Amino acid sequence: MGLSFLAPFFFGGVALLAAPFLIHQIRRPEREPLAFSSILFIPNIPKEVIERRKLQHILLMLLRMLLFLLLALAFSRPFWTAPAAFDVNDGPLRHLILVDASYSMGAGGAFDEAKAEALSILGDIPEEEPVGVVVFGRSHTTAAAIESESDPEVGSHDRARLAIQSAELTDENTAYLPALQHAQALLTAGLDEESGASTRKILYVISDFQKNGMPEQYTGWKLSPGIQLKTVQVEYGDTVNYALTDVGLKKMQDGGLRILGKVKNWSEDDADQLEIKMILGGVEQAANVLDVKGGNASQTSFTFDVTTNDPLEGRLQLTGDGVTPDNVRYFTWNPPRKRNVLILADEKPGLVYPSAMFMSRALPKRLDIPWVASVASQIELPEALGNPAQRPAVIIVSGLDGLRQETAAQLLEFTRNGGQLLLTLDEGTDYERLNELLLSPIGAPITGLRHDAQRESRYEVLAWLNFEHEIFVPFAGARFNDFSSLRFHNHYTMDIGEDTEDLRVLARFDDDSPAMVEARVGEGRVVIWPFAVLLDWTNLPKTARFVPLLYQTLSYLSGFQEADVTWNVAQRVGADSVVFDEAGITVISAPGLDQPVEVTLEDVGANANLLLRHAGFFRTRTTTDGDWLQVDAVNVVPSEGDPTPVSLAEFELKLSSAPLALDEDMDALISGAPSDFIVRTEYGRYFLVFLVLLLLLESWYMSALKG
Repeated sequence: MGLSFLAPFFFGGVALLAAPFLIHQIRRPEREPLAFSSILFIPNIPKEVIERRKLQHILLMLLRMLLFLLLALAFSRPFWTAPAAFDVNDGPLRHLILVDASYSMGAGGAFDEAKAEALSILGDIPEEEPVGVVVFGRSHTTAAAIESESDPEVGSHDRARLAIQSAELTDENTAYLPALQHAQALLTAGLDEESGASTRKILYVISDFQKNGMPEQYTGWKLSPGIQLKTVQVEYGDTVNYALTDVGLKKMQDGGLRILGKVKNWSEDDADQLEIKMILGGVEQAANVLDVKGGNASQTSFTFDVTTNDPLEGRLQLTGDGVTPDNVRYFTWNPPRKRNVLILADEKPGLVYPSAMFMSRALPKRLDIPWVASVASQIELPEALGNPAQRPAVIIVSGLDGLRQETAAQLLEFTRNGGQLLLTLDEGTDYERLNELLLSPIGAPITGLRHDAQRESRYEVLAWLNFEHEIFVPFAGARFNDFSSLRFHNHYTMDIGEDTEDLRVLARFDDDSPAMVEARVGEGRVVIWPFAVLLDWTNLPKTARFVPLLYQTLSYLSGFQEADVTWNVAQRVGADSVVFDEAGITVISAPGLDQPVEVTLEDVGANANLLLRHAGFFRTRTTTDGDWLQVDAVNVVPSEGDPTPVSLAEFELKLSSAPLALDEDMDALISGAPSDFIVRTEYGRYFLVFLVLLLLLESWYMSALKG
């Protein structure tokens, strides 16, 4: 029972208490001016006199000393330890052993030590008490369940021993929060309120307890107080670890690629003559030598001439050290993957230049255009949405006169499920019906036309654009931010209130009415241009701003990026990252798979092969293609190489409200005899609150003294 500190070295700041005392002791003397006839013959000898006088304003000095004391206490993070007797009963016990299998545990034989500790704990648990085993990294696997009605061997020591012995290291990084949440669910499964209160639940966590495995933000979740926590920390000594933490590709003007790699030295000692190899298609192409200071990072670069349009696979590889998974960084280069864009328009035979024509001509079939555009009528929309191979990423509604009810329902469902919509309004638009079927449900109704008829001599211009939005960021420079040449002879007015998270105005006309609106609908987005893309409405299609503005809008909606996708181990690949044929089938090759496998669109979320468990390359193609259409790199999370530990006390404070078992009480804990546990409460944040209040008091008191 007593006071302890999570960061005791900050408590050395109490030495600053002497500063206010010394400042109040030493001060300049106050002199009254004397009248003197002449100082012409007195030499100018500058001299400052410092006197020690009797202390004044003792209360102010004490307030300032208290400020320094509270500051030192807050940063040292004090917590109180107190014995708490465990309420022993004759109820059954449940044990669960969590074994950290993240790749940092491969350093210095730490994983073998962790398995030995787990077997030692298992040997001390009575045979009649059920035991489960969970192996975790970023994800978690129940290697041995605690109980099952259909399998009498579940929970047995033999099953748990086999699970521990067969546990293997993974390429994953550490994440404690999901592992503890899963452990709590296993320990409490099948227990009602009465049986749960009478069943003792003991959780053992065996890990190297790296700081990077803690949640980045405070979630508020903690382990249930009904679960007793036992931690076992394994160490791997002064293991040397260098890591490739990043690889970037940059297209050069001559058509080649520049490959940039960043090397991190997690060790304290300097690393000399580290060799980094560039390997493309399994063949070593070049090698660099690099010096990296201890605790720092350095960058290396390679160049490569691209002579093919096929996906390129490569990796940078470091000299071996104590932690091997982060010595390799995979990268890919893919030709721009085209996205389907559907232009939804009605037939308008009497119109020479319909708006759909401007849209389709702005999206020609060229290799350097990342979109494939097609035009469909409202009747053809269900067929286009039902074909997985041609399903659009973006639908441009441009040139609809009479919106059908079934079309509006299909557009809303498309958007709610993650589709993207660019909506332009034509001259003959029945806006009241459009409001009823589409715009009112998303909170962006039209109130009417700005003018009954458009005239060439009357127009509005764009008076304001949100240059912080992704659509307008490329236009923010002085050379491109002038949109004053655009003229709008007519437009629809919209009833839009203040910007919210789901609805915001991106541009305004000079009459303050919205000129571009974005609305979030479910998982998708709708961008609205409240005007017709027609020459008698606007000169936009004839200006140099039209194509760049359309491309930026489509890039924003479709999520197109020049950079290739890089996955982390333990991430799951979604449907939007694979290529399907018309039957909704894709062929994938993932790291760890011996052979490519077929995955259906309906099976994407549940397919275990789409959970990336190893580093390497993820490939996808259709059933009719012989070559891979898309290749993505899968890498380990490099921060796992950081050996900085989290103290066991801080681990408990952040993730557990349960008492932490004392090491010396291990035998008593397992046998079920009475045992003392440590209950910890941290007070650092309370000292910060007092510090702020005291600072306000000190400022007020200073003002009062001067007054």
